[in-house]
Amino acid sequence: SAMCVVSSPSLARPAAARQQVAVTNDRGVLRLAICAGDRVLLSLADPCVLTQTLGPFPAGSVNCVSWTASGDALAVGVGATARVYERTRDGGAGSSWRWEETAVLTPTTGGGRRSSSSGDPLPAVEAGELAALAWSGVFGARRALWGAAAHVLMLWTQPADAGAAADASEWQLAWRRQLATPVSLLAGCGGAAALLASAGDGDRLAKVWHPEPP
Repeated sequence: SAMCVVSSPSLARPAAARQQVAVTNDRGVLRLAICAGDRVLLSLADPCVLTQTLGPFPAGSVNCVSWTASGDALAVGVGATARVYERTRDGGAGSSWRWEETAVLTPTTGGGRRSSSSGDPLPAVEAGELAALAWSGVFGARRALWGAAAHVLMLWTQPADAGAAADASEWQLAWRRQLATPVSLLAGCGGAAALLASAGDGDRLAKVWHPEPP
């Protein structure tokens, strides 16, 4: 076993709160995304090297992070918004990967022009700050991102025909529901299963969700 210590001289000590860490295997390379107060630190795990810092965001507003299974996109929960970052090359000598913001998703709209996948208004809800994010597979979508904010569970999707550059912001809020109990934990499963598990602090069971095929 080995320990990886990631720090930045410009960082202040974050306020006492749950600090989330996300890990992905990017074609054999382990990458970390670490919530650090008003920033997100991106790092390699072995060797332990800080590669990029996202932010700063408003103080204490970074709540959660989630990688896609392939490591080519990252979602960051900043207050009530989910910010999507996609991988691109920085053009440097080593052609190293960088992550650039391509969409900002909210509990009421996606990052594109449409408000819902069906064109019908979604039920009104009162959503607070995002507590958890998770990527999952959804029928007919290039990408799908789940978010939990207190008693609200929501799903944003990106159409399958959306390009990686010009149409990267064409997201839509496809589904949203008010729940009886708050959700603080999400775990997604991609592929044909397209499953999502949700739970709250202290729950003794998990709910499993799956989208219905069109």
